[in-house]
Amino acid sequence: MNDETPTREAEIVERLRRSYVSKGYEFIAQPRGNELPSFLSHRFPDAIAKSSTDNVVLEVSSSKSEISKSALVKFLATEVPKHNGWRFELVIDDQNSSTSDSRAEPSLIRIGEEIAKVAKLEVEGDLKLGIVAGWALLEALSRKLVFADKSSTPMRYRPRSVIEGLVSDGFINDDAGGRLIEISQIRNQLVHGFTEVDINADHLAFLLKTLNELKEIATEDES
Repeated sequence: MNDETPTREAEIVERLRRSYVSKGYEFIAQPRGNELPSFLSHRFPDAIAKSSTDNVVLEVSSSKSEISKSALVKFLATEVPKHNGWRFELVIDDQNSSTSDSRAEPSLIRIGEEIAKVAKLEVEGDLKLGIVAGWALLEALSRKLVFADKSSTPMRYRPRSVIEGLVSDGFINDDAGGRLIEISQIRNQLVHGFTEVDINADHLAFLLKTLNELKEIATEDES
């Protein structure tokens, strides 16, 4: 393991702490012993966030460490949702692939064409591919709507950053943000090889609805 990886993951956990505490959660980094729920005996996630209405098991995974963590992530993704009041959040650190070539940035016309392809996947029932492809388009639209003026270099943003940016800038409401967080967790599991993921048609339908609404906003902004 690269020596920078633990430091990088610690930074992400600290950011998560600030975010969850600001929302009224009790946040426990590196929970052990009695701090863990009984179903995580001998399993040690990066953090737990608890409130009166919601409990979250958090795991940070980077491109440098995800292979060694994959067994734990797979266990958490499968086990945590079985327990009422608990959910699992996988936070992916895309630092090493955060920049992209501006020449590859799609136009709104191309995004519209790709949305149509995702809609075809929905009709064909290919929900997994539809979620992955649709999320890529959500990132592309967020770069145009939220992040265009924040960096001179095209960037890739973590799923939570995309959602928080869209909510904070008023493009989607909190309820839509919550649904997109759920979809982002499905997307994360799929792109990291966890094929046994619980997806229903509503997930892709909502993602498509959001894509079309954001594309319409972006088109109006360009005109």
